[in-house]
Amino acid sequence: MTRYIVFLPFALFLFSCSNNNASQNVKHIGPQQIAKLKVDIPELKIIDLRTPEEIVDGKIDQEAFEIDFYAKDFEEQLNRLNKDQSYLIYCRSGGRSGKAIPKMKKLGFTSIYHLDGGYSSWLKSN
Repeated sequence: MTRYIVFLPFALFLFSCSNNNASQNVKHIGPQQIAKLKVDIPELKIIDLRTPEEIVDGKIDQEAFEIDFYAKDFEEQLNRLNKDQSYLIYCRSGGRSGKAIPKMKKLGFTSIYHLDGGYSSWLKSN
């Protein structure tokens, strides 16, 4: 019984540290925070993960990289980017960009901002 009491705090410490490190490089933001984020991080790059057909409807930023989440070489395209750069990612409603986060983390991206609700939420807020 005493072994468990000693081990439990140690296990909780390890678990909390690994969770913090995994989530430190991802921040979820709302559409109203984009303008401030672009001012606070002038080197911020934006990645639009929608299909070319969806992008025809407009973009949050005309200089945003267009990387179709459904492209066969999606991860390869991500891998070509500077992993130490800060990126804001979005798709239509947040689903694809949410699925892109673990892929980007696996590839070694260090600073990811995720637009909750995607392009749809941005449109509603403007």
